[in-house]
Amino acid sequence: MNLRLLTASLVVALSANIAFADEEEEHADILVGRPTTGTQTLIGGANVPDDLNLDERLFEGELGTRTSGSPTNNVFFALEPGFFNAGVPDPMTGLGREDAVNPAGVEPLIEDDEISVAQVGQLLFWDGARPIAFGSTPADLAIFPLDNQADVNGSIDDHPLFEIDLPGSDSLPAGGVYLATLTAQITGPNGTLGISDEFQILFAPEAFEEELEIAEAFLTGEIPEPASLTLVATLAVFAVRRRSRIA
Repeated sequence: MNLRLLTASLVVALSANIAFADEEEEHADILVGRPTTGTQTLIGGANVPDDLNLDERLFEGELGTRTSGSPTNNVFFALEPGFFNAGVPDPMTGLGREDAVNPAGVEPLIEDDEISVAQVGQLLFWDGARPIAFGSTPADLAIFPLDNQADVNGSIDDHPLFEIDLPGSDSLPAGGVYLATLTAQITGPNGTLGISDEFQILFAPEAFEEELEIAEAFLTGEIPEPASLTLVATLAVFAVRRRSRIA
């Protein structure tokens, strides 16, 4: 994977050109933590603050578009999902960062722990046409880490900058749903943990929000191939479930 560093000043310059998801979506992050026993980096779902778990492996990111800057080509961006750990609970309240609590088996990070992310295999793409079929794409995924060191309380709430572009081209990548398979790893003062289980992120521009929801439900097995279904009714049900899960 092409992993590059990005300065804080560049992030500020780009953020004005990125279309963000609503506030509820900003709290649906990836849980990352140290294990109570063992040596593997733990990952799961962090629907902050009410649902931190070790079960989720599929996440979403809404893509915005940058049409200027460096590099000068048209590029898709996402600042979601982020990485979250609630850290050491406050002795008075029993709550950690953002009033969240890590699930059983997940320990706070150690101050200055860093999270690295690696791509597994190729970025995949579905153009939204039925039936669903993810295939190869000439587009490339890059991940720009931000301030991803754990604080003194062992907590973190970091949102890397994801970039999808066409290498060597000034054209915007095709609109549709992109699927990336990734792993995470914690490195810090107490050494490096083992690589996490694989997890996946679905990325799509706002215009393909419906297709993103269909792909999520399809990949998680909640619905069969949706070409034969009444999609409007199905998506309405999943939208209600999703809002209640994040709220």
